Amino acid sequence: MLQEMMKSDLGPEYQDYNIVIAQPNGRPFEEHQICQKFKALITEHNLKPVVFHSLRHSTSMKLKISGGDIKAVQGDTGHAQANMVTDVYSHIMNDDRKRLAKKMNDQFSPLSILKQKKKQLTSRP
Repeated sequence: MLQEMMKSDLGPEYQDYNIVIAQPNGRPFEEHQICQKFKALITEHNLKPVVFHSLRHSTSMKLKISGGDIKAVQGDTGHAQANMVTDVYSHIMNDDRKRLAKKMNDQFSPLSILKQKKKQLTSRP
């Protein structure tokens, strides 16, 4: 909304690069400007110091939340190839696979099946 106001106020002087975060004249910020603002934000709010690029990796949570939708994560992180996402976040997918395997083993192991049958027999009227 602020960008739209700036476009209107500056008219042809506004340079629209169609980016999310822009300077008031529409031009992109340089990397050192973003880093300076990010460091100031961290200091102001007493946050754990991290580099700006690490925010990209927080999208790994999106991978878990989306159920492993690699293409969605690829688009959100700006990776050109889906295999980059699977390479970077494979440890998360492996953890999920291990949990699913354990859950299936627990449900379909002979001991589990016997317990289910016993429960069914004892719960009959």
